[in-house]
Amino acid sequence: MPFGIFGANPRLTKGMAAFAFLASLFPNCIVFSQEPKPSFEVASIKRYVGTQPGFNRFATEAGGRLTVSNNPISGVIINAYGIKPNELAEVPDWVRSERYDIEARGLASSGRKEMMLMLQTLLAERFAMKAHLEARETSAYILTVAKGGHKLRLLGTEDCVPRDATKPGGESDPNVCGNNRVSSEVGWNATHISMLGVVGSLSAILREPVIDQTGIKGTFDVRLQWSNDLAAADPNTLPSIYTAVRETLGLEMKPGRTQVNMLVVDHIERPSAN
Repeated sequence: MPFGIFGANPRLTKGMAAFAFLASLFPNCIVFSQEPKPSFEVASIKRYVGTQPGFNRFATEAGGRLTVSNNPISGVIINAYGIKPNELAEVPDWVRSERYDIEARGLASSGRKEMMLMLQTLLAERFAMKAHLEARETSAYILTVAKGGHKLRLLGTEDCVPRDATKPGGESDPNVCGNNRVSSEVGWNATHISMLGVVGSLSAILREPVIDQTGIKGTFDVRLQWSNDLAAADPNTLPSIYTAVRETLGLEMKPGRTQVNMLVVDHIERPSAN
């Protein structure tokens, strides 16, 4: 039964006080709600045996279907719990290196939110995964406006095409409001995003939290290219991500520290047989 507000029963009051005291001593023992989560009706998990390391897919589809192809289990966990890559901790190497295919089906009316809860159940049942949330101090980047001011051009609603939810392919339009895509091949292309989208993309690129201290409001486009080869001496090569952000966007990233709620994996095993 979920905890609520009890009446003035002295035994219950003392019990709750004792529970709170124990929780303060052993915070890692308080994991997640014990209410049962929904589960898939059927699920198949197999090691990926393909030969295209760059091709992967994670998709929730109509009819309550989940299709995962060539994904590390770390990526599956990140999607299931809605966390960033840098918020997953204490996983064995195989969780990040081995790749799997998953085909699962829930109720036909299930949406993505329900399917991610089903995926959490699948991880617990088939991978024997146990985890808890824990606040940890970690390295981060503090994002501020560079000397001379930012170079972002604030936009109005007329500067992009509204997203049409009835057309699944609508995101292919390069000018859809809110498009935010990062690719190692083509760089970072975003349309009509806010600073929330900026720090989200930079966190994914750098695999570190990025804290927005720019104070910039509104939306804007981002077109950015950079090189991950910091040792390149050729002046014609692309700049580092740090230089590109400063010179193209007028923003600066400096090392710092922050508190992050981490999903700490206490136990996980390779999947049980189908």
